[in-house]
Amino acid sequence: MRGLGQRETSRDTYVGFSKGVFIKRVEQPTADTITRALTMGPNAGKEVHELHFQTITGQLVDIRKDIHETYGASWEFIIDTTIQGGDLEQIILKMGYDNGHAKSLIKKLPNIDTEKDLLFKAFDNFTPKGTDKVLNGFSIRYDGEKETIKPAYTRDEPNGLPEMKVVKVKGKEVYDDHEQMIFLENIINTVIKPKLKNFEEPTTGEEPATDEDGGEVLPF
Repeated sequence: MRGLGQRETSRDTYVGFSKGVFIKRVEQPTADTITRALTMGPNAGKEVHELHFQTITGQLVDIRKDIHETYGASWEFIIDTTIQGGDLEQIILKMGYDNGHAKSLIKKLPNIDTEKDLLFKAFDNFTPKGTDKVLNGFSIRYDGEKETIKPAYTRDEPNGLPEMKVVKVKGKEVYDDHEQMIFLENIINTVIKPKLKNFEEPTTGEEPATDEDGGEVLPF
């Protein structure tokens, strides 16, 4: 069924992703909310109330890049969850520009059929075979199907995706994904967006965004 979890959707429902769950923030606590204190950013220490969900189901109809003077750049993935005959409803999945989960999603989008509904399914405490890593994230598949959509860009088959560079920052080696992000943003604008339902020719002006969880940035 289209929507966020069990139809927790309105005209524009903003949702984030962190630690293996999709998160909808609400103003007041209820029996279903989880209250926690933010640990990062300018609002560190502030209490927030959240609803947590495992799934989102709907059609990806647009992708927007937003800029905020404090929080920087982010992506908004617009997912149409409207029920046939009903008023327009959409979920706006917001993630940081170079967030590991956002990058993982973008790498899969060239392989999707944009006319079909997608099921975004969260997972937590997943250990890939042959590793000792414990990961969280989300898979995407067509609604009603079992096979997950595979990435178009992988370590073994990069298909033009630049490798992350190792650079030194304050004497410490870190991964630099600047060239990767230029490549992925170009793929969004030239390959993915023109196939989406709500695609419009680019215009100037960008909107604010926030993000707290950076996700895991893998070195490829």
